[in-house]
Order: sequence, then C-alpha cells, then structure tokens
Amino acid sequence: MPDLPPEIWCTVALYLPNDALKELYAVNRAFFDLAMNERYREVSFRKINESVMRQIEALRSPSIACRVHSLRFVPGFLPGLSANLNEVVSPERRRMPHLSNLSSISRRITHRFTKNRSRGRKDESDPVCLTQLADGLMDVLPLMLNVRDLRLSWDSFSDVHSPPLDLAWSTFGPNLQSLTLSMSTTKFLSMFPLSRSPLPCLRLFSVEICARGYADDRNMGGELLSAEIALAGFVSSLSGSLEHLTVSCCPPEYLSVFYKHVLPLKSLSSLTFDMASLGRQYSETSTSSGLNGFLRQQEGTLRHLEISASVSENPRWSSYRFSFHDLQLSSLRSLSVTADILSSSWDDSFAFLRNHVQLESLSINQPLAPSEIYRILDVLNHHHPSAALVELSLSMYNLDVRVLDKLASDLRRLRSLKVKISKVSCGTTYAITPSQHFPHDTVSGKVYPFVNEMKLHASFERWELKDITIRRRSCCADLLLWGLMSLCAQCIPSITSFAGNGDKAVPAEPQATHKRCFQVLCSYGTDHTLW
Repeated sequence: MPDLPPEIWCTVALYLPNDALKELYAVNRAFFDLAMNERYREVSFRKINESVMRQIEALRSPSIACRVHSLRFVPGFLPGLSANLNEVVSPERRRMPHLSNLSSISRRITHRFTKNRSRGRKDESDPVCLTQLADGLMDVLPLMLNVRDLRLSWDSFSDVHSPPLDLAWSTFGPNLQSLTLSMSTTKFLSMFPLSRSPLPCLRLFSVEICARGYADDRNMGGELLSAEIALAGFVSSLSGSLEHLTVSCCPPEYLSVFYKHVLPLKSLSSLTFDMASLGRQYSETSTSSGLNGFLRQQEGTLRHLEISASVSENPRWSSYRFSFHDLQLSSLRSLSVTADILSSSWDDSFAFLRNHVQLESLSINQPLAPSEIYRILDVLNHHHPSAALVELSLSMYNLDVRVLDKLASDLRRLRSLKVKISKVSCGTTYAITPSQHFPHDTVSGKVYPFVNEMKLHASFERWELKDITIRRRSCCADLLLWGLMSLCAQCIPSITSFAGNGDKAVPAEPQATHKRCFQVLCSYGTDHTLW
C-alpha cells in the first residue's frame, strides 16, 4: 500500500460508497479513521434491548463518541425507557418486591410466545437492564461533543420525566445546527420554553406536533392551542440563526395560532408547511391573516417555499384551501406546491406566477391535465425577458408529444425537467403504460406512434434542456424510464444527462424488483403494456 498523505486518502474515500468504506477499516490508519467516522456518524437509539446496550458500551470510549455528528431517538424509545424506569424504581414497587418478580415473570412468558425469544437470552425489559441502559445513556451523552444534528420523537401523551432528554438539551444545545422534533402536545407544553438551553447556532428546525385524536376535540383544542403558542415562542427565539423551518401537525390541523404569534425571522430563507384542514371555530379571514401575514413578514428573506396539502379526517371540520391572493414574495426563487392548492383558485395562482417571473425552480406535485399545463405556461414562460425559470418538475397522467413541444417552445432556456407520468399517449391510438425499456420492448415489430411523432418537432432542436428525468409509479416505488429518456435525448440534442447523473449512461440492468414491497406478488417494473 503506497504511503500517501491522509488528505489524498480522504479524497479517494469521497468516491467510495458508504458500505464499501466501512469494510476498508483494516487497510491503513487513514481508512480506519474514515471507516469509523462513517460507522458512527449517525447513531440511532431504537429499541430497548441488548443491541442498544452494546452500542452504549462502544460509545463509552471518547474517541468513538466524538465521531457522532447525528443522534436520533426513534418513537417510543425515550418514553418507553422513562416510563419503565420510573415503574421499576418507584417507591411502591420497592415496598412490594414480589409484584416486581411476578411482573418480570409475566413479561418473560409473554415475550417467549410473542417474539420467539432465543433460549438463555436476557429479557430486554429486565429492571437491571433498564437501569444499566439509563445510566449508560447518561454517561455517554456528555462524551458526544460533536453532535450537530438531533432528532427527537416523543409519541406518548403521558408527561414522564426523562433525565436523558434534559441532559441532551444541555449538552448539545450550544453547538446544535439541525433539530427535528416529533412530539405530543403534552410533551411540548412541559418542555417549552427552553430557558436553560439556548440554541445560538441552530439553522434548521423541523417540527411535527402530535395532537390527540378526534375522539376528544374539546381537550385536543385547548392543548393544541397552548402547544402552538409555546412553539411560536421557541421559534421566535431562533430569529438570529434559523434559516430553514418545517412545520406540520398529525393528525392534520391548521396551525393558525402558531403563525399569528411567530415574530419575524430575519435569517429565514426556506419554509415548508402543510396546508391542512380548518376548524369551524376559525373564520376564513382569521386564517388568511395568520398564515399570509407570516409569509408577508418574511417577504424579504424567503427564497424557498414548499406547500403541501392534507385534508382532515374529522367529519365535523371543514376543509381549508390556501390561496395566493395578494401574496408578493420578492425574494422567492424556488416554489414547490401541490396541484390541489393551485386549483383551489386558478386566478390567484396565475396572478402569483405572473408576478414572480424571478422563480428559478418550480415543482408541482399531483397530476395536472394538459390544459392546466398550457395555462401555467401561458403566464410563466421565457417569452418574458426577465423570466428566470431553469428547473421544472411536473406530474401528469399521460405524456404526449404536444406537451413536450409546448414546453420546448415556451421554456427554451430550461435546463432541468423532471416528469412523473402514468402512461404514454398519442393522437392515433390508445395510451400505453411504458416499461423501463420502452420503446425497445415491442413484441409486434411495430413502432408506437409516439416515437415517430417525437421526430417531427423542430422546437426540440432549439431547446437548451440539459437534464431530463422521466419516471412513473410502479407497484411499490417509482420506476425510472431509461428507454424513454434515451428517446428524448435522440430528439433533443442538448440533453447531456439522465436523472441528474451527469451523463447519459443507462445501467446494464436498469432496475430490479423492489425489495421492500408489502404486496404478496410484487409487480414492480412488470406492470407495463407491450405494444
């Protein structure tokens, strides 16, 4: 093995897959450090079992703990650990050891029949194991000095005290750059405000409020209202550093109180939120002033905006539709939105797109009809001298040559196009579901008319498109249509890349059956129509 400087080995490692890098720890010292960094870069605490105990024992070494940059507590871990630990060490149970023994025996019998536990394996709910796990966790958290990304999930509505959670805030808070929270309203109210744990470096904050079910609307409303106010206060305290904010609620609710109470965030450049249903206790005017007022106060800073739509399952609540009415975001460069939101008021949506020709990227989720695509291109096209759109992502039911011709004519300077389709269609015969090899998988020897129509449009010759991605849904995952992308590259000379890969190389075996399908008979990649 040549004696190269560590910097060169680090450069070589950049081109290796993560799995391959982990296997090269024995090559030399440089690869050992790189492999160890990759192995412990992200640490997740999932289940309360012996595997976590072994993980904690490894993290007791400061040389290993300092390699952790991302720490995640999955749903159920902290609530389960805290609840079981409190149950184990409670004074009542100390005074009744025979009940503890009976509970332990009961748990062992249950696990034996439900989880097929192996003989001689220690029970993962054993009180001694829980105590050791909690103590070990308290020991290793202060050693993780380089954690910059923290992901916490607390799905329990019982407010159980959790010392590891308090220690995580105080340990990671000063250096934390990314925080993801998914917590019940009960835990939000007990945890915020974080007076003892300032987060001066936090740049990315993603939050999901887990509200109670619709069976108890009265209790849910007051608790959720208080949680929104507490969350707004916390987000407002991040004004100096926060750049990316993601907000959602489960089950879907409209968080109008949160938007009303958040103060201006002077560094916020990216916002993602879910436009959910609206309760009857709020009026249309009040909701618009809440969210739209928040967007207007961020007019000078917002560059990326992503809006999704969810419909409440509560039958007594009405559905609220977001509108772009009178909304002006002068700094906006990227917009991702669902077709439902655009179609709720096409006039307001068209007016917004017409006034935001500075958009460089537009992504529309959910399928659009050809007529809707034409109307969008009528207001957002390169005929306007100031139009800046270079990236476009669309979803449509049928891919037709006329749609591509319209895109080539109206968006001549487009650089990247992503299209999600269901079928390929033409004007002379029925639509077909393409395979990943289409149009080279014909069985009749005839060419599908779509192929010949692609060669008849002069607009493709003038198109400046560089990268194209075409996919469709197939059973359990999206399927990349390599053959269709190759056909586009033959007719559009400017294309130099497929699916963002930087080249037009097509894999020898494009895509195999998806391995995580929950269907009995997976049809991934085989649910196509042969012409």
